Amino acid sequence: LIILVIFLVIGYSPFMAAVYGILATFLVTFLKRDTWMTPKKLYETFELSGKNLIMLAVTCAGAGMVISIVTYTGLALGIASVIQSWSGGFLLPALMLIMVTSILMGMGMPCTPAYIVAVTIGGPALQALGIDVLTAHLFVFYFAILAEVTPPVSIASYCGAAIAGSDPLKTGWEALRLALVGFIIPYIFVYNPAFLMRGNFLEIMALCIIVFYAVITMASSMRGYFNRILKVWERLVLGALTVAMIIIACQPKIMHSYTVDIALIISAAVILVFVVLAKLKKKVLSPA
Repeated sequence: LIILVIFLVIGYSPFMAAVYGILATFLVTFLKRDTWMTPKKLYETFELSGKNLIMLAVTCAGAGMVISIVTYTGLALGIASVIQSWSGGFLLPALMLIMVTSILMGMGMPCTPAYIVAVTIGGPALQALGIDVLTAHLFVFYFAILAEVTPPVSIASYCGAAIAGSDPLKTGWEALRLALVGFIIPYIFVYNPAFLMRGNFLEIMALCIIVFYAVITMASSMRGYFNRILKVWERLVLGALTVAMIIIACQPKIMHSYTVDIALIISAAVILVFVVLAKLKKKVLSPA
């Protein structure tokens, strides 16, 4: 891995960097007697590589066809125009449409092809809305990866279900519930560049703290548990607090105002209250 990164940084092509990385791996195997690449091990390695490349080649071929169709027919620009038209020029509806598009295009595909296919469509649409290149690519990439745990074609969830021996569809929906917190992250860094380390130290730290609280409260609200099983009104309080945190995080102009301080104090107080209640409940229920 170190050799691979070094050759990429120096300026070699990915192909040549991979060749030197494979050569370095081959040489490293001779550092221990148990890992020597004997003729039998070499044959097994080539056989396994060939089998793995079949899946990769088919996936890349499918991705290549989609990319060619999208590129040469102008479909990407057409979808970008449709998204702009349907969203009415507003950013939030456009982001939601691109999110759905990225998830649909990423379903059933490995990470890299899913990103390539999704960014071909979602990238131009986001840039047409005034989003810079890095943010646009990260937004599309994020949801293309989340497609792996989004039913009905949640490949990662189905692989986990096969290992665990559980019901695939139930596992997929459970994975979506667990990963639902991650769906708010791309929206935050689109609206607030400080989440991508673009800003001063105080802005970045304040935003990270707010998002940290939002993740905790949203997860607790969705799962109904925070050190103990929560009541309905407690889940509603945490849900409202989550919405408040997300709105504040998406407003970079108020990062220097007292609203951030108040929000942090309120969120810390609510979390502290739930922790204290949980501790008191345990003491009351514990035997003398």
